Formats: sequence, C-alpha cells, structure tokens
Amino acid sequence: MFNFLLHQSVRILFGAGTSQQVGDLVKSLNRKKVFIATDKGIVQAGIAEKIIGAVKKAGLDYILFDEILPDAPAKFAEEGYKVLKDSGADAVVALGGGSTIDTTKAINLLRFNDGPLMKYTEGPPAWAMVKAAPGLIAIPTTAGTGSEMSDGVIIADENHVKRTILSPLVMPEYSILDAELLLGVPPHILASTGLDALSHNIEGYLVNLSVHLTDVICLAAAASILKWLPIAFNDPKDIESRSHLMAASALGGWMLANVHCNSGHSFAHVLGSLFGMPHGFGCAYAMPPVTEFNAPVVLERTKTVGELFGLKFGANESPEEVGKKVKDAMIHFRDVTLKLKKAKEFNYDPARFEEASNLVLKEAFQMFNPREMDQKQALAIIKEIYA
Repeated sequence: MFNFLLHQSVRILFGAGTSQQVGDLVKSLNRKKVFIATDKGIVQAGIAEKIIGAVKKAGLDYILFDEILPDAPAKFAEEGYKVLKDSGADAVVALGGGSTIDTTKAINLLRFNDGPLMKYTEGPPAWAMVKAAPGLIAIPTTAGTGSEMSDGVIIADENHVKRTILSPLVMPEYSILDAELLLGVPPHILASTGLDALSHNIEGYLVNLSVHLTDVICLAAAASILKWLPIAFNDPKDIESRSHLMAASALGGWMLANVHCNSGHSFAHVLGSLFGMPHGFGCAYAMPPVTEFNAPVVLERTKTVGELFGLKFGANESPEEVGKKVKDAMIHFRDVTLKLKKAKEFNYDPARFEEASNLVLKEAFQMFNPREMDQKQALAIIKEIYA
C-alpha cells in the first residue's frame, strides 16, 4: 500500500476579517441555505450573529443549531443531523472550538453515511467504511484543536467515553481562519488551547510515524507557538500574535492528519472522558510526563524539543536526565509563563485511576507512541499528573 505524505485537501481563507466572506463562499458553491452549527457560548459572545450577518448579506437563508456541548455525546450529532435534514439546508458551517467542529464533522458525515454514528469508531476496519462527506466549512474560534485541518472526529459515547473516527474523507472542505475571532477568548482558554496546539506539533515530532517532511512543519509550528502564545496571553488586543497562533494550530491539525499524536493525547482523551477535564488542559498536563517517558527511545528528538524551550544539553547527560530536563521546561512554560491552574483543581476520582490507566492503553493514539507502555507506567503518569 502506498503511504502518501502531506496530503491536504482543505482550502483555506486566512486573515483578520475573513470570516465575513463565508456568505460569498457559500454562494460561490451554488448553495442556498446554510446550517450553522455552534454552541450557546458563541451565540452569547455575539460571534454567531456576525456569521449570520455575512450569510444574510450574501442573500442566503440559514438555520442556527446551537445545541452543541463540549465533548458532546454522539446523540447531539445525530440530533443535529435530523435538524439539518428537516431544514433542507444544503451547506454546513461549523463555528466554534474543537468540540463544535468535531460534532459538525459527525453531522456532515451522517449526510452521506448511514448511522448509527458510533459504528464508525470501532477501529480501522470501521474507518474504512466511511464514504466521502464533502461540503463542510469550518470557522474555528480557538487556536488549539486544529480540527479544521485534521482527519479526526472525537465523539463521546453514551457513557461519555471519547471515541475516535479517523478518515480523511470527513475533513472540512473549506476552513476560514480569522484571528479577530480570538480577541474575546479569555486568557486561560487561550493558554489551554494554545498548549493543545503545541502538543499536536511536539507529539507529532515524537511519534513512530514522523519523517523529515513532517518534522520541518512540526518544529516550526511549535517554535511559533512558544514565541507568540505568551504575547497573545498578555495582550488581549494583539492581532499579530493571534494570527500566528491560528496558523500554527492549523498546521498542528494538518499533522494530526498525517502523523497523528502520541500517548499524551491518549491521556487527555481518557481524563476528559472520566473526569470531564477540558481537552486543552489534559494535553497540557500529559505532555511533560509522556515526553519524559519517551525520552530513552527518542533521545535526540527529545533534545531538539528541549532546545525549542531554550535548553542546552551536555554530552554526558543520560536519557533520564534529558527527559526530566525537558519535562521541567514544559511545566515551567505551562505553569509560570501561562499560569495554568493545577490538574487537581479539576474534579477527579483517585479510585478510578486504575480504570483510567487501562483505558489509556486502549486509546487510538497509543498505537503511535514511540515507546511501548504498560498499565503500571500509565498509572504512574496519571498519578504524576494529579500530584
């Protein structure tokens, strides 16, 4: 089988104010009615009204579906699809963060694929059953998940356990990256989503699928986030920094579609499923100890990551010393530079740590981790996250 690298089919509009072109974009596709999927927070922030205004200005009809929740179970996608089908809309716009874009990907998937949705989460044989789901336009309102450029749909089952559909056929056909939409994002959300984007690029460099082509992109995007995220965090009106973050986040999403992530994302998904931890925070807490864990088998790459954080290494430092040094630098950036709150400030249950460690080993991204992990090692990382 051919292994084609760096395929990217998403057409991108990029720049401050480009979200106002969404109506003209839909009109150019000869569509008449737009299904806008979002959440109530985006509506309350006035962002949805801006997009609706652009759609109306182009002379198009629309229907607003604002019932999407963070880490929404599959039933929300299935309900959204029913609303879409009944409305007669022939264009789909996802407006929001990663959960909204993922849920809307699932809604759009159901336009072209028979349900139930969760059958497509059952691993590679099921992923192969997915038929093309074109026509989706994604407008992210955070710079973190990269869902607007990735091939993944993260969706929860009825028990709130996160499941994954991986297929390039579910990717948006168009994405609009407008840095103006980040101006109202609270600093702690900007930080956690930015760390999610950072984890995509660093984990994409520290996976068993990485190649020189993807390395160049992952390292450049990670360096950009490390430079511009503190600026955006400290200046609520800086457009330039937010534009850089939008670009780096999108590149991280692209890498998700090519080399995926390592087990750092497995921990983030499980902690989100069991304890409701927001995804960006989960990535921020998991990346340092997972990077330390993997250091012995990807030593030179771990050093390269450390150099992005300004570290220097001696010739005689052991893999364990290198791993700890890089972990500590990541934690300093997370906790001191970005002032992220501690993991234990979120709800969690130590009695479920054993269960969580077993789920981590079954999670899809675990297969891309460069070092094999057992249950005791996974448990130790979870305990460290909450220490």
